[in-house]
Amino acid sequence: MSSRSTVELGRFAKADVRRSTFIYAAGQPLARGVHVGRIDIAATLARLGYAEVRRSPNAPGQFRRAGGAWDIYPRAAGRPIHLDVADERIARVTRDGKEIDAAALEGVVLAGGGDQTNEAYRPIHLGEVPPALVQAVLAAEDHRFYDHGPIDLRGLARAAWANLSAGHVRQGGSTLTQQLVKSRLLSRERTFSRKVREAWLSALVEWHYSKQQILEATPPMVWSPTTRARSSCRRHFSRGRFPVRARSIAP
Repeated sequence: MSSRSTVELGRFAKADVRRSTFIYAAGQPLARGVHVGRIDIAATLARLGYAEVRRSPNAPGQFRRAGGAWDIYPRAAGRPIHLDVADERIARVTRDGKEIDAAALEGVVLAGGGDQTNEAYRPIHLGEVPPALVQAVLAAEDHRFYDHGPIDLRGLARAAWANLSAGHVRQGGSTLTQQLVKSRLLSRERTFSRKVREAWLSALVEWHYSKQQILEATPPMVWSPTTRARSSCRRHFSRGRFPVRARSIAP
């Protein structure tokens, strides 16, 4: 049993590593002579999630355009850069008032290691998202997450009664831990033996990982179900550390 548990925990950890793998395009060079229209610098910055600001950028991931100039704060460069543009070409690149040969933006993500066709997986930490978003996920998926173990017997009883009263399946009784186990280690088949294995693996995961680690990895916190939703989320949440307000979170 001990060796089997080690194997399953290893599979669980490998799934996270695989889904956290990304393939990047080469970073866009910004040098004298580059045609800003042909590289579509505005669209490139948008794909990278840069936020346009009115004042000089003071944080990575910000940019400002004014007349024939661009001020950009690349995430990897450490300091803002200034681009003077003439006839739609970069005429000069400077950093801290000193001319430099070139700079570059970070590469755009081309593909990830997610298992689902349109899955956009990015590991997060709870400190990166507003408490209201975490509370919304818990309210919708497992409001007693911090009060029960890997299986919520009260939730199972409630779901069974609701389904029996309705004459069809209306509610599910799976905890967030069970959802995570199903998404990483199990098939979609609905059999008694799979449910037993799901319960065992959920107990194993809760024994080895903290509630916070489990919540950070659960599907509701990291998945966007469609390409359109994924791109919308990137535009909305790409400004640093998820600066979304409570009123922006749909109930």
